[in-house]
Amino acid sequence: MNTIKDNFIEAHFEAKEYLAIFKNILPLMAKEYDLKKFNDLIKFFHEHIIPHFNEEENFFQTLLNDNPKQKILSIIIKIQKEHIEILAMFELFSEKIKTVDNSKGSEIDLIHSCITLIDAILKHADYEDKNLAPLY
Repeated sequence: MNTIKDNFIEAHFEAKEYLAIFKNILPLMAKEYDLKKFNDLIKFFHEHIIPHFNEEENFFQTLLNDNPKQKILSIIIKIQKEHIEILAMFELFSEKIKTVDNSKGSEIDLIHSCITLIDAILKHADYEDKNLAPLY
């Protein structure tokens, strides 16, 4: 039976693996300009990232009860702030996909937004792996 920590680590591993692969195929997507692939990222975000953020939010109170308050509180506040920032970036990215046209500038802007979003998620996951996972 997996522990909460095992599930946390597994979710991060899967998300980081998927996002790294997605980021690596962006140059190919730029050539083909395949919006369906961007929609795959949107689906992944809805099915994995947002539920994972919600699970973390629900577990923060347990962490607060089980750890020194000041140490864990600063970590949780940073994570919550990053969740808000990432969700806002995701919303902007989602809107760009809906309004994108076939111009080269539009394509470059969409790919740049995608890279920015993926990098933010990967950086966030690394922070959590280093600072939050040991507290589980």
